[in-house]
Order: sequence, then structure tokens, then C-alpha cells
Amino acid sequence: MNYVVGDVHGYYDCLTKLLNKLKNIENVYFVGDIIDRGPDSKKIIDLIKNNKNYYIVLGNHEDLMINIGSTFLQNYKKMIKNQNEYKKWYQKVGNNWIRNGGDKTLESYNLYNSNINKILINNGKIKEFQEDIEWMKKLPLYIELKNKEINNKNIIISHSSCLNIWNNKKDISEREFKDYILWNREEIIENPEIFNIFGHTPIYFGPKLENHYINIDSGVYKKIFGFNRITAFCIETKECFFQDNI
Repeated sequence: MNYVVGDVHGYYDCLTKLLNKLKNIENVYFVGDIIDRGPDSKKIIDLIKNNKNYYIVLGNHEDLMINIGSTFLQNYKKMIKNQNEYKKWYQKVGNNWIRNGGDKTLESYNLYNSNINKILINNGKIKEFQEDIEWMKKLPLYIELKNKEINNKNIIISHSSCLNIWNNKKDISEREFKDYILWNREEIIENPEIFNIFGHTPIYFGPKLENHYINIDSGVYKKIFGFNRITAFCIETKECFFQDNI
């Protein structure tokens, strides 16, 4: 069986409980946003990197780590010598990532302590952080499953919905396509050619299954009734599996 897992956002324990519910696993695909907000982003990265039948597309949070995390690397030595440099970095560049859960990701590498707002010295983990950024740079924007169909449509796995732009993706720049497939929240128009599996926008009491797509982001980080869980979707049976974040 082939499964697609929605946004995980650093909740390793919740993810592993969900994976243990899945039967006859052939491949597991992730729609991105495996990091930030929850406490164990590094453990989830390692889990996916170390399993040859686990695949992942780039999410907007991974893209934030690539872009802003790279500036963290560039300023790391200055920040551990002078904590005021962290404040400068945060105000100039880092706030967009940190306030969206990047602080929890840095803590998962033991590079930052949010309780005292301090950068930590950890030469081994800063190397791993850099290696993981390089790994993320190679993640695809979408995965097209060969020899698999849902409702007689080809299957595309992406972070946010790509349905509205799929047929004219060759007519726009790579930058425009990337921004759209990572950040889009537009109302979805049916595409007769593809079935899109994606996340990005949490769905209240999700997922939302339609003839041409399913959104499997169940808002694992939202401590609100109707969210606060991770979803896995089975491609062969169109069945959804859930794990509450408890």
C-alpha cells in the first residue's frame, strides 16, 4: 500500500503512532512541512532521510529553513560570541521563520534555548543543521506517481494545491511556479487531468476529499477541537487514517 501523510510540523511521537497504524506499507509520501512548531523537527528529518521508501516534497516551512536558516549559519559564530547579534539577525531576517515555529526547529538541534532567548554552542549539531539544509535544497516541488490513478486521473503530490496552475506551468517562471506550489490558498478549480494530494491549509474536521483532490492537512499544531491530528491517505483504498496529537 502507498500512503501520503499530511503536514507533521515537528510532532514526531504523533507521526510514529500514525505510521504504526498503517498496514502493508510499500511507500510513504509526505506533503512537506515536516518541521517547525512541534518539538522534534530534527528527529522527523532523520526518520525520513533514513528510510529508503519514504519520500517528501518541499513545503513552505522547509523553504523558510533553507533561506533563513542559511543566514543563521552565516551569522552563527558571531551570535554565539555576542547574543546581541542574534537580536540583530532576528530583527533583520529571522523573525519571519522564528515566529512561525522556527525557534522549535532550532531547539530540536540544540542550537537555541527559547526560555532564555539564547543561541547555544553546539558544533556537531550546527554541522547537521547545515547538512539538512543541503538535503532540503534537493527536495522536489511535486511528485508524480507513475502507474497510479485515482478517479482515472494521474496523481500529483504537492505541498499546496497545484490544480489551478498545472496546465500552464510551462508558461510561467520557475520562481512563480515555486511560490505558487508552496504558498497557494486559492479556491480550487477542477482539473480533468490530475488528482492532487496536498496539505498546507488546515481543514476543520478534515481531510477534504473531492473528485479531483484531497487536502490532508489536519492542523496537528492547532490545539483546537476539530484539528490537532495528523492524517495519512491510502492511495489504493482512498481510506484515511488519523492520529490525534495527545
